[in-house]
Amino acid sequence: MAPLEPLPSKDIGFAREAGRKAIHLFALVMPIGLWFVPVHAARLILFGFFLLLATFDITRWTNSRLSRFLRQTLGSVLRPHERRRFSGGTYILAAGALCSILFAKPVAVAVLICIIVGDTAAVFVGRAVGKIRIGHKTLEGSLAFFLSSLICILWIPGLSWQVKVLGAAVAAFVEALPIPMDDNLTVPLIAGAVMSLAL
Repeated sequence: MAPLEPLPSKDIGFAREAGRKAIHLFALVMPIGLWFVPVHAARLILFGFFLLLATFDITRWTNSRLSRFLRQTLGSVLRPHERRRFSGGTYILAAGALCSILFAKPVAVAVLICIIVGDTAAVFVGRAVGKIRIGHKTLEGSLAFFLSSLICILWIPGLSWQVKVLGAAVAAFVEALPIPMDDNLTVPLIAGAVMSLAL
């Protein structure tokens, strides 16, 4: 979720952030695939793509010709803190792979949708109308995260509405916390654990 002015070091500007979130939304192929593809095959696919993107990230940190090409290609959507770290895409793939193993399919699908859709809504609502700060985030962005997540997971069978509300609320809360680890990983794992305990 985006902060109000002044912008922190993680900010990359609205236009580049919009491009980043377009890619982020493309990650919806993970929960959709996890729902329709047999679980064992989905796990292998997710781990395979995670290892591939992690390899790309590690390659970016070197001084080879390939690394320069990757930095030039991906640099426009990378935040400053990601230039020498794993990217958000690598973390979301790690989350997808771990969630597919740790949680029942409905929970895994729900929490992945929450981080993908909710985080995108939080950024744009937080930037557009956010006025009440929560650290570097905004209350309006967090509410957008919660509502958009909840709306998008209501269709999932096998979960009560109470568990869906709980999952969306926990995901929005964790996303707003100043946890140093990437929220693409922390949000689905923590929300998924809470939802699993509530089943």
